[in-house]
Amino acid sequence: MLSRLKKLRRQLLGRGDEAGERTTADALVIADGLVQAGNALEDSGDTVAALASYRKAVQSAPAYARAHLNLGNVLAKMQRGDEADAAYREAMRIQPELATARFNLATLLANRGNPAGAEELLREALEIDPALAEAEVSLAHVLSTAGRDVEAEAHLRRALALRPDYPGAAFNLGQMLVGQDRFDEAVDLLALGSEFAMDADSWMLFALNNRPDLSTSQVFDLHVRIGATIARRAGRTYSSWSNSRDPQRRLRVGYVSGDFRAHPVGMLIKPVLEHHHGDNMDIHCYSNNAAADAMTEALREAAPTWHDVSSLTHDEFAELVRNHAIDILVDLSGHTNHNRLLAFARRPAPVQATWMGYLNTTGIAAMDFRICDRYTDPPGETEMCFTETLVRLRHSQWCYEPWLAPNEFARTGGATDKIRFGSVNNHLKISDACAELWAQILRNEPRIEFTLLDVPPDQRDRLLGRFAALGVDPTRIMLHGRLPVCEYYEAIGNLDVAMDTLPYSGGATTLDTVWMGTPLIALRGDRPAARNAFSIMSTLGMFELIAETPAEYVEKNLRLARDRGLRHQLRPMLRERMRASPLMDAGAFVADLESCYRSMWRSWCESASPPA
Repeated sequence: MLSRLKKLRRQLLGRGDEAGERTTADALVIADGLVQAGNALEDSGDTVAALASYRKAVQSAPAYARAHLNLGNVLAKMQRGDEADAAYREAMRIQPELATARFNLATLLANRGNPAGAEELLREALEIDPALAEAEVSLAHVLSTAGRDVEAEAHLRRALALRPDYPGAAFNLGQMLVGQDRFDEAVDLLALGSEFAMDADSWMLFALNNRPDLSTSQVFDLHVRIGATIARRAGRTYSSWSNSRDPQRRLRVGYVSGDFRAHPVGMLIKPVLEHHHGDNMDIHCYSNNAAADAMTEALREAAPTWHDVSSLTHDEFAELVRNHAIDILVDLSGHTNHNRLLAFARRPAPVQATWMGYLNTTGIAAMDFRICDRYTDPPGETEMCFTETLVRLRHSQWCYEPWLAPNEFARTGGATDKIRFGSVNNHLKISDACAELWAQILRNEPRIEFTLLDVPPDQRDRLLGRFAALGVDPTRIMLHGRLPVCEYYEAIGNLDVAMDTLPYSGGATTLDTVWMGTPLIALRGDRPAARNAFSIMSTLGMFELIAETPAEYVEKNLRLARDRGLRHQLRPMLRERMRASPLMDAGAFVADLESCYRSMWRSWCESASPPA
């Protein structure tokens, strides 16, 4: 403590007189205590009290740089950017060699849209403290955002040289290498990055589904590699279970997801939970997301047994599954956020299957089955794309209940020469090949105005720039963020034509679109994830809305644009077809699903080891 006070005295007074030093020392002790108290309050989440404590510290010792630095931090956290900026600059004025103040101010400037100012401050911070690895990562992010990837990569590699076990640097570099198709280098980096972003390696695989330029074998090989990495991280695999090998007994089935909420998985699983037969199946839901909403509550009511496992480690979750003696554990997340693939890799249940949430293989050897249908996975065509054994449901892999959609809907807008096209899929699914096909349609029919939903503000200029480069006037494109549920359905219903994304086709969004009576052309893609809309339209028997080639996709969309009578004819037909189809026969769907579960279970009962 004494040495710290000496340092503070030198910072404030230089040599000074003895009485002045005693007075200032007392003020510094008080200020330092207030800063520490503010840190504790901030850690507890009480930012208002922390702010008051830091302000008192500044009043006690106005020339104490650390007090101004902490004041800036809490103001930035409270979104009071101008005040935070002033506090950081005061800390820099008092103590010019305080690299942390420059780093924190640079972060603030970058977040407020001033990358040039951020870059300058980060370079100054690194001159003061060349070992500040966090500044190297932040500088790399600023440079990468500006398209200066070569410089950004150098700074990320410098950060890893300073701290070889730095997960944040590894994750950012892995992301960059994926964008450059340097997958072999990215795999190990993203595995390290998983300590920073839990699902870092899964993020890479999800992104690959939007790459039509990669062959199915390339995508499969990378899934297998990541699956092996996850298995290594998971550790010991269970090889024995207490479950009775009785093929006829009542089964315990567990559904695992981080998306039992306002999410396509949450919407699609509800009718399944409501129609399971209690005499045949004892159903458990394992929710792996602490965030809950109204849909979560509806699902909790529909589920016979509900477990919130979001706070458990993967090992703890695996042990819980074993304690519950689950017979068949069903993954509804795959390589998406809040997944439990690390636990699945340990095989806590004797039979494990993946379904719905991720429309590709998990690549994990311990995942036995994948549930699909004959349209996404025609027999004999796609088995080589999965480490799992494919189990095809009789009609479709989709079970739909429009429980959040309006029963009746009146379109707005009236008669106009404009033709309203749009897409309601996640903007990340708009691949370059997808944008090119959409641009062909827009270039050939100038009356089309195009609406895109679910586009974050920071992505809009870039997206408009992509279409401008393809010869589409950006003023024809209207961008919106994620809409509340009622506005989402209204937006779909007010479109004349919806357009599907490729190669990652829409599933739940296609079902919503059909229910709202908006026609959509489904392109039969070259891989399972590219055939979701094709599967839905095939199940409906709407073959006139299916395209076998990209050229036919463009042609059929243009026909819909130019034939108002055809659009009006299709609108009521789509909802009626949906009502009468297997897609909305939840009872028959669940009976078929339970039959598949029974077949999976019998295969384990008849084997000496878990199914391959």
